[in-house]
Amino acid sequence: PRPSRFNVNLDQRWRPSSKIAALMADLRTLWESPPPVPIIPSASASTSVNKCVIVSQWTSMLDLVERPLKSEGFVFERLEGCMSQHARAVALRRFSTDPE
Repeated sequence: PRPSRFNVNLDQRWRPSSKIAALMADLRTLWESPPPVPIIPSASASTSVNKCVIVSQWTSMLDLVERPLKSEGFVFERLEGCMSQHARAVALRRFSTDPE
């Protein structure tokens, strides 16, 4: 995770909120279900996987969500307004093409 912008050391004093717990429960359910059938069949349709997008108006919320995602082994990409156009393109390409 990025260095914390909070006054508390999140790595030592982490306590999930009810919102983050609910999000993680929904993500676990999504990953345990079979991937949806693609609307437009492609060569990679046989290897389709579940993916989702988590959106927040606050990057600090993404900082908080990042910790349980990593601890539970979820692979994720981060896209923020402060990223260069090239970095955004790389993140979007990884999200759309990475099988995990």
